[in-house]
Amino acid sequence: MLRKLLIFLLVAFLTKLNSQEANIFTYPDVDAQLIKLWIQAEKSAGYQLTETYMGLETIWYMSKEQLLRKEFRHVNIDDFVAEQDQLIRTIEPLLSSNEYRQIAEKSYVILWNFQEIRKYFTSDLYPLDELLTAFSTYDKLHAAVDDPMLDLYEWNEFIQLFTDFKKQFKRYVVMSEPGFSSEKHVLFKLGVQRVFECSEEFEAALKTAQQNDFVAPCDDTRDALMELISLYQDPDSSL
Repeated sequence: MLRKLLIFLLVAFLTKLNSQEANIFTYPDVDAQLIKLWIQAEKSAGYQLTETYMGLETIWYMSKEQLLRKEFRHVNIDDFVAEQDQLIRTIEPLLSSNEYRQIAEKSYVILWNFQEIRKYFTSDLYPLDELLTAFSTYDKLHAAVDDPMLDLYEWNEFIQLFTDFKKQFKRYVVMSEPGFSSEKHVLFKLGVQRVFECSEEFEAALKTAQQNDFVAPCDDTRDALMELISLYQDPDSSL
């Protein structure tokens, strides 16, 4: 069964190489495996992680061969690939010890590393990047809400984080909607609606200035964002 899965991943990857030429540093297949690993680790789904990790290894092997043939004026591709190689290898020993938090963190870091290259050194237009940017901002809010000292943010800085998140998320919605089709578009619309509804509840809670009131709507908004991110476990969801 696992052998058939790996063969399927290889065939699917090879048939999509040409379609990715416009986005020179965009690898939805790699992202899909990393997101699966991240979400499964957050859910402590240990029984799925090994299979997902093996899928990531296979897709990454093919992707890095393509990456190493590219040249970027301001990026040392050899160093970038070596860094991601090392990160991916460090995940494997964590699987047997069920180090779910570390697996999730490393998967997210690799996603972010690709995003940083696209952001600063390419003209790639990739909706997932906008969603991850919004999620990163919201995660800072989430951490602050769970800290009695608001993670040492001044109140106006804390409110600014939320304002930044709303702008980033709206930018993601505008950019990504045309890329979804059929049932995935329905799931996308429902996910977006839930994020808006949860963030409105969070905004209402902020007006009370009572930190305990922030927790539930804050958690709900993060969960809603994760549901949207989960749509990208399918590399064909949206480009």
